[in-house]
Amino acid sequence: MTFRISHVCLLLGGFVAGIALTSTTSSDFAFVVGGDRLDALYAGPAAGASLAAIVGVLVAALVRARRILSTLSFAGLALLGVAPETGPWDFEVYLGGVGAGLLLGGLVGLCATADRAWLQTALAAGVLTGFLLAGPIDHFWTSAPRRTRTTFRNPCSSR
Repeated sequence: MTFRISHVCLLLGGFVAGIALTSTTSSDFAFVVGGDRLDALYAGPAAGASLAAIVGVLVAALVRARRILSTLSFAGLALLGVAPETGPWDFEVYLGGVGAGLLLGGLVGLCATADRAWLQTALAAGVLTGFLLAGPIDHFWTSAPRRTRTTFRNPCSSR
C-alpha cells in the first residue's frame, strides 16, 4: 500500500462530514411532558442525519463518473460552509444534511479503486474521529474566553 494524498483527503473529508452530522442540532430546546412535539421530528438532528444518509446512498449508488463525484463532494463541502451562515432558522439542518450527504456519497464513490480497502478505512476513521471530537471541539469554541486587544505592559518597567 502506498500512502497517497487520497488517503489524507478521505480522512479529512470524513472528519468534516462526521462533525457536520453531529452538529446539525437546532438551537431551540423544549422540554415537553405529556404532549406532542412534532417539530422535533422534522427539524431535529435526526432529520438532518436521515437526509444525509439518503442523499449519500443515492449519490454513491447512482453516480459513477469520478469527475461528477468530485464535483458533488466539493458542492457538499461548500454547502456545509454556507449552511451556518444562512442564519439561525429551523431548517438549517436540511442544508447541513444535504451537504454532509453529498460529501460522504461523493467520497464513498471515489473509493472505488484497486486500493478500496485502505481508502474506505481512511474514510471510516475520519468519520469516527469527527463523531468523537465534535463535542470537545464545540466545547472549546463555546467556552473559550474572547480575547480583547490589550497592550502589553512590562511588569519590570517603572511606568
